[in-house]
Amino acid sequence: MGEKSLIEAIATFGCTVRFRNEVYADWDFIHENLNYHGVIEADHSLHYQKAYFHGQSWDDMSLVCYRKNGEPCGIITLHLKETEGISFLCAAGLPIEPIQFLGNVSNSERKRICRAVLAGLKKYHSFLNFGEYKCHAYYQGTTGAIDEWYIACLELARSINVGHQLYIDLEQEIDVIKGSFRKSYKSLISKANKLWKSRILGEREITLSEWQKFKDLHFVAAKNRRTRSDETWDIQYLQILQGHAFLIVLYSEDDKLIGGGFFQYTRDEGIYSVAAYDRSLFDKPLGHLVQWLAINELKRLGIKKYLLGDRPYPIDLPSPTQKELNISHFKEGFATAIRPRFVFCFSPT
Repeated sequence: MGEKSLIEAIATFGCTVRFRNEVYADWDFIHENLNYHGVIEADHSLHYQKAYFHGQSWDDMSLVCYRKNGEPCGIITLHLKETEGISFLCAAGLPIEPIQFLGNVSNSERKRICRAVLAGLKKYHSFLNFGEYKCHAYYQGTTGAIDEWYIACLELARSINVGHQLYIDLEQEIDVIKGSFRKSYKSLISKANKLWKSRILGEREITLSEWQKFKDLHFVAAKNRRTRSDETWDIQYLQILQGHAFLIVLYSEDDKLIGGGFFQYTRDEGIYSVAAYDRSLFDKPLGHLVQWLAINELKRLGIKKYLLGDRPYPIDLPSPTQKELNISHFKEGFATAIRPRFVFCFSPT
């Protein structure tokens, strides 16, 4: 059973879908008209994911969903990945995110499509004897209620766990945002401002030389290991040139690059993607200043939300590592809010 069987599996539950790579115009139309632009479904992000997983078993199976009258109305980021001989569906290597619908799609239409897509995914996995896969679901932002995707997951999934996600509400005033920081961070940011020279490099400021310095720093910080391909670095550089990302760099007094962070964004959302720091300076404030500058830049760009990442806790399943707990504790010191993120596990049978 090939890729087309996924289309057929979903069709058996009464929903028409097509692959993104066959109907780019429909995908772009929906994405452009969504009420909220997330990074994961942005074209530049999908292009990066394709390069990142190049050479591995990885297929872009992202879908456009259609109303009964044939009009495109929703999109879902979807990838087929193989790890250690086991294939499963995901979104950029992570659990599948909810379908993103146009604002004028009725609740009944959303319910029909969500259930059909999830049932079709389950049937597809069953045919191919894949491993388990996971889906994320959230409360509705304005009402706190659960939506049609969440309900369909409840009906079809094998189990549910809850995780948590940190973010900054950039629609708040900058003084309010800073006021929510962990108390020690405010003094560390002030100290870092005195210690280091900083620059924000967007499409007008970035140079290939600056980007190469950051790439070299990342190589050294990773203990002289090449963690990914040159193509992925080239794509990230292009993202800056195209106005989808920026780089923040820190220099010492003698103009040595000692730290930096790369941040992606869309119209509404920013994410923290890559960072590298001089390991000999870990006892000094570095990341604190980079985050503060990024928050200010994202707010200046008019972005609504900055996703800082997951906030695992010791009681989570599977249990997080100490490193994961430490990283999330650092990020939590900047967050203005934390939201639950529900993780539904699906068995292939």
